[in-house]
Amino acid sequence: MVLFNSYLLWLFPWALITGPFLPDLIVSLSGFVFLVGSVYRRMWQYYQNRLVWAFGLFYGYLLIRSLLSLDIGLSLESSLFYFRYLFFVLAIIHCCNHHPKFIQRLAYSGLAALAVVCLDGYLQYFTGFNSLMMKQVHPLRVSGFFGEELILGSYLSRLIPIFFGLYLFIHRPLTPKNLLPILLLLILVDVLVFIAGERTSLFYLFLFTLGVIICSTQFKWLRALTFLVSLTIMALLLHFNPVHQERMIDQTLEQIGLQSDTKLQAFSKIHQAHYITALRMFQDNPLFGQGPKLFRKLCSQEPFAYPRSCSTHPHQIYLQLLAEGGIIAAIPVFILFLCLIYLLARQTLHVWIPSLSPSKKLLSDVQVCLILALMISLWPLVPSNSFFNNWIGGIYYLPIGLLLSKTISKKDI
Repeated sequence: MVLFNSYLLWLFPWALITGPFLPDLIVSLSGFVFLVGSVYRRMWQYYQNRLVWAFGLFYGYLLIRSLLSLDIGLSLESSLFYFRYLFFVLAIIHCCNHHPKFIQRLAYSGLAALAVVCLDGYLQYFTGFNSLMMKQVHPLRVSGFFGEELILGSYLSRLIPIFFGLYLFIHRPLTPKNLLPILLLLILVDVLVFIAGERTSLFYLFLFTLGVIICSTQFKWLRALTFLVSLTIMALLLHFNPVHQERMIDQTLEQIGLQSDTKLQAFSKIHQAHYITALRMFQDNPLFGQGPKLFRKLCSQEPFAYPRSCSTHPHQIYLQLLAEGGIIAAIPVFILFLCLIYLLARQTLHVWIPSLSPSKKLLSDVQVCLILALMISLWPLVPSNSFFNNWIGGIYYLPIGLLLSKTISKKDI
């Protein structure tokens, strides 16, 4: 069981490159294998913790809300099999705890995938075609292996905190020989996210960098140096290539209303329209919402309709949870986000003013990176993917599984 799931999970960062099907298959298959194996071997200790109870309550509520929604079949598409993420997390914990080289190989697999995606993205940027002869589909943006799905920056910005943290974990203490590859990869990722033209992903990188600088105990100054190098390269690209100026500055100012006579908007007219419709759905049923996945069905109906507001989801996870699941669905996720903020704030106090720290529990750098990876996915003040998106779901839960493993959580790291 451990060996089979380990191979599946090592392939996970590569599967994400192919689209939503394969990573979701790995999530489901690894979780199923763990479920069957844990029952057969009576590994009940994995189910005797707060995570299982909290997730069970959250999942149970989503399932009941779907069964009571206006379109049960459509709503169940999101909620019915959502339990797979719990067993995915438990499978990760089991592999970390029982396979001595699982974390090391996962780290190298993820970093190799990031490096390949970076090289492919730069190839498309300089030649117009990537290594698979996929043409650049947008004049202002690079997508590499992802083709028409403009998520290259999302892939890089969400995964680099996870695998950067794991690299620090397996190479402790860091030596100059081990530092050079990861420093180079950080710069390549930073600049490529900028080149990809994904402003939210670039913001995620800023958050990750700020978090490492203020919370890390060993790597803060090196990360600050690499990001300074990255910013210098970005500034040069802005100066010499008008494409980046148009995408990152001109379009941003225009969309939020700073270069026109219109009033300020939430990111863009379309984003604001999504948000207005989501809030109308929430106001119609603030406690329970309309039901998972029903934003797409109800966005064109009265009293929720608003010009240009229809989409598969409102592109903001908390508004989506409020609209589709109400306060009961949104509060647990927001509490998790606040807990992450608390842990990072406590860590900051430890690092910078240890004499005022009320606790002596210091997080390791790998724990800081994994918490940051989860925090940026739950950040409330930027546009986001659907909460129930198959591609993004595994990325949400991967750092949770790693954080809860005994190997990562040991106090002597």
